[in-house]
Amino acid sequence: MGYIYRPFPLETWISRYFTSHGIIEPSDLEPSRISRAFRIYLTVTKRRNYAMEDGRFKTINLYDELSIEQQREVYFHELCHILRHTGFQYKMMP
Repeated sequence: MGYIYRPFPLETWISRYFTSHGIIEPSDLEPSRISRAFRIYLTVTKRRNYAMEDGRFKTINLYDELSIEQQREVYFHELCHILRHTGFQYKMMP
């Protein structure tokens, strides 16, 4: 008998949340596409990486000197702050 994979509750939640916002195909997993779907303002600037949510306003900033791969990794990290946490991360110490 083989192993049967069962998703963890967080994986199930993420899958349902993304699907409910029209993110279905692997090609949809682009930061700009996800940001539009979740109404997150995405910027790439000289400032450090951060996520901020203030009422209905949500933003993610990526440091522009990171490689595209690093920006993508940071983006998904910062996205978790917005989707699963609360608060004003911008004022946190680096």
